[in-house]
Amino acid sequence: MPSSIAGRLAGAILAATCFTAVAHAQDDRCTGGQTPGGVIIVQFDRGQAWLTPRAQGDLAAVARKAIASKVNLLCLEGFADASLGQERDLQLALARADAVASELAANGYPRDKIFVRKVTDPRRVFGQKETRTERKVEIRYGR
Repeated sequence: MPSSIAGRLAGAILAATCFTAVAHAQDDRCTGGQTPGGVIIVQFDRGQAWLTPRAQGDLAAVARKAIASKVNLLCLEGFADASLGQERDLQLALARADAVASELAANGYPRDKIFVRKVTDPRRVFGQKETRTERKVEIRYGR
């Protein structure tokens, strides 16, 4: 059993390190962009990474607006469900961000201009299990 816990801990640390390294590599492109109306938020159900029909419609509108406004970069931040364990929480946050990125791309926004800036473990940010307001992906315009 201890090796299983150690393995999971090592996997979580590796995943967090990989996500952090990617985020810092281009983080400056994701700051300073002006997102009209503020941050765009896509909500998810607990433990889920699939998009509701309403979210799909909202993301189609986001993609159309970003294309029309000639937005150079869309930066995504996925938030995890803090009830599954750290490694699975981070995987869920990434899956949520990937679902949003795929939907934006399916609606015509160039996939190479969508950057998953980071995934966030809500326990590090909020110090507790998440609430409904943290089951999300945030979208910001980059520079």
